[in-house]
Amino acid sequence: TAYEILRCLVGSEMCIRERASRLIISAADSSRDVSFFIIVLFLPLLICSNREQICKFFEKHLLYRLKFTIIEPKIPLHAQRNLQWAVRARRKPHRTAMENILPLLRSTSLFTGIEDDALRVLLSELGAVIRSYGKGEALVQAGMPNRRVGIVLTGCIEAYRPAPGGARVPITRMGPGGVFGDVLGGSSLDSPVTVVAASSCEVLLFPYERLLLSDGSAAHQQALQNLVRTISDKYFLLSRRVDLLVLKSLRAKVCAYLLNESERAGSLTFSIPFSRVQLADYLNCDRSALSRELSLMQKDGLLDTFKSSFKLLDPDALKQMVQ
Repeated sequence: TAYEILRCLVGSEMCIRERASRLIISAADSSRDVSFFIIVLFLPLLICSNREQICKFFEKHLLYRLKFTIIEPKIPLHAQRNLQWAVRARRKPHRTAMENILPLLRSTSLFTGIEDDALRVLLSELGAVIRSYGKGEALVQAGMPNRRVGIVLTGCIEAYRPAPGGARVPITRMGPGGVFGDVLGGSSLDSPVTVVAASSCEVLLFPYERLLLSDGSAAHQQALQNLVRTISDKYFLLSRRVDLLVLKSLRAKVCAYLLNESERAGSLTFSIPFSRVQLADYLNCDRSALSRELSLMQKDGLLDTFKSSFKLLDPDALKQMVQ
């Protein structure tokens, strides 16, 4: 049977449940102190082929023990939200994967100042896992609790607040190195925002409570200091957003936003993470009015723009308009 074959392949006790055309296998291997979940297709191969063919099939497609391979990435979104798509090791994360991402993690606001060796131990203590998400899949759902901190490894994610009528109020967009859940993960309330994958991405996740329970090591203390600093920085970013929204004229809002983005990029030429529609939602204005205002500012010689790229030609004049 499929149970006997999989038990032979993985070498651990299995609990197998058939759901529609999929086989969801939940396995726990106490001898290697590893727990993991594998999502595979329940193919006709399992019932119509002999044992040798089935074994070859799983040996080809599954990297068991401390590895994982997704066979079918196009699982419906409502099913994806409840699936764990990566190896979860209680004490030892996937060594190869973790080694590859250490330079990126050290450049993030949360793990800056921590050496590689100390960071390896810290990630193990936090129970960090790497998970993959397809475009459009929700990482955090508004109205649901979120008790995890995440770091974007590849791809990009975007956070928005659902508004009445199905509208979305964009909050931020993050690429590799972006940290999310560091503010909301410590709250007892449900998340007011939804975080989705803007493209196929991989993220590092770990429980917020484990980050707060320090073991007294220098690396953990440094991570807690970085956490406080990250939350403080995001508070000031939120304050800037409020200052921007209380401006009366649309031109003042556009000038303030572009000046902030230019300061963040350290250049007068930069790209913003929003499309025109998303920028209009961010500034709480009509898209056609925004396009008209940008066109007028371009004619006045204040800036040049093409899609999401901008070049500020007269930043001093833009600052006067904000004041």
